[in-house]
Amino acid sequence: MVTAERKRTWNNRPPPFPDDFGERLERLKELTGLSWGEFAERLSVTQRGLAKWRNGGPPSGAYLWAIIELAREVPGGYELIMYGDLEEG
Repeated sequence: MVTAERKRTWNNRPPPFPDDFGERLERLKELTGLSWGEFAERLSVTQRGLAKWRNGGPPSGAYLWAIIELAREVPGGYELIMYGDLEEG
């Protein structure tokens, strides 16, 4: 007799990307005091790529890492990018 093997299901999906990421990015830019051009340059992205992110498109892993690294340089920036506005929670 063959015993049916229990199928395991793994949820390998990352958590959903935040809907308000574009807003978070704009607020991070304000915290840095950089212009949009300077902000894009610091992240090594084109203005067009930055516009996509501001409109809800998620950055690739390397760019996301650059955003996080920049956010860590600004007081409250990391918390803003990772968790959103902590003052509301």
